[in-house]
Amino acid sequence: MKKTFIALCVITMLFVFASCGGSSYEGNWEATDVMSPAQIHMDPTMTGSSLEFELASEGKGTMTLNGASVDITWTETDTGVKLDQEGGHTLDLTSEDGKLTMVDANGNTIYFEKQ
Repeated sequence: MKKTFIALCVITMLFVFASCGGSSYEGNWEATDVMSPAQIHMDPTMTGSSLEFELASEGKGTMTLNGASVDITWTETDTGVKLDQEGGHTLDLTSEDGKLTMVDANGNTIYFEKQ
């Protein structure tokens, strides 16, 4: 009985520690592909802009657009990630096949991959 209880405690501790790891979204993400509304794929550098972001622990991060960085906060959603910038600007990214995607104001779908 005592050995069973100890084994159960060890298994429970291992499960708790395994589930305490960071989010799978944590890390550096970079735009790697852009698809136009006409279904044409482009290298992101062809759009004349660059966008990348770092999602750090505790919901903090940095977004860099064309070399200018701003602090952000982020949260996981049912469909992916929501990035919040000071001033109420938000970006909703959808998780799809290990990538994050978003649609910009011009209707382009931007694909981000974890680096």
